[in-house]
Amino acid sequence: MSHRVTLDNVDMRARLRSHRPAAEYVHRPVLKPSRQLMQDVNAPVHRSPVQPRPAPPAPIAPRTVATVPAAAPKPQPSPKASLQKALAAPRPVAAPAHQKHAAAAAAAHKPERSKVLMRQAIAQALPAQVEQAKSSQKRFKLKPSRSTVLTTMAVVVFVAGITVSIAGFHTNNVAQAEVKKASQKTDSGAATTTGSDGSAAPSTTPIAQNTLANYHVAADLARYIRIPKIGVYARVLQVGVTSSGALATPSNVFDTAWYTGSAKPGQPGATLIDGHVSSWTSHGVFYNIKNLTAGDSIEIERGDGTKLEYTVAKTVAYDAKHVDMGALMTPVTTGESGLNLITCGGKYDSKSGEFTQRIAVFATLNN
Repeated sequence: MSHRVTLDNVDMRARLRSHRPAAEYVHRPVLKPSRQLMQDVNAPVHRSPVQPRPAPPAPIAPRTVATVPAAAPKPQPSPKASLQKALAAPRPVAAPAHQKHAAAAAAAHKPERSKVLMRQAIAQALPAQVEQAKSSQKRFKLKPSRSTVLTTMAVVVFVAGITVSIAGFHTNNVAQAEVKKASQKTDSGAATTTGSDGSAAPSTTPIAQNTLANYHVAADLARYIRIPKIGVYARVLQVGVTSSGALATPSNVFDTAWYTGSAKPGQPGATLIDGHVSSWTSHGVFYNIKNLTAGDSIEIERGDGTKLEYTVAKTVAYDAKHVDMGALMTPVTTGESGLNLITCGGKYDSKSGEFTQRIAVFATLNN
């Protein structure tokens, strides 16, 4: 009679619960080749290591049955119900070993592929950034166009013209104020060191060399005037206007005089100096200024010893009754320092006791 093992057998139930593979069984997972992009041709290929053959399990030790004190008998479930309950209980399902190895290999390979893609993306982006930087530098280093240069030059010329116009306007205003001041009929004898009011004839006594050498004025005033072409070397005194409003003249025919209402030598504006053309017995200091022409030289020496060189620009003859005082108080070159000389000219009118003309010489300061 054969021994039959049924589901009610205790050993059978234990084997069903704890199934173990045989010692000689070795599971070798087969990795499927992963799809690689064209950019990953140089990426390292990770291969799963060969799993070593597991050691055979230790033999199952025989169970020792502990002696339990007798207790009140409990109702035992039937073997069939216990087996059904055990089969119905959920068991954790472990992933196969080859799937675990494939997931691990994919996880290990994924960062490497990402790094490769990032390097390639950076390598592709760098040239574009470099070109963009170069284009921006070129944009800032572009040479100005011809129209821009011409526009800039036009603006500079316009600003310079405005500046010169403002300077000329200021000079003209000063000259007009001085002309108005000179035309007023006030006695300015207190403002002059010497002068003639026209009531007495000027002296014809030559100036002594000692007197000429010892003549002194303030540092910024005119001391001597030299005109090599006509042989003039004379003192420069200071005069204002007479009580009748006329420009005063020196009291000696061999002296010249600077009008105190005009600009000082070397300063912006016109320096006005007058002198006699002659007397009844001798020629005056400015007898030959009518012979001066453009390009002739005139020298003014100031009280501090500074010598200023002027160049004649033109010579003008005015009618005695229509002298342009505005022109005499204005430099011939706007905005520059000028020197203007005036004396009598033309024919002598015995009825009026005056000459019929006034001779004016206009000169500019040499820079």
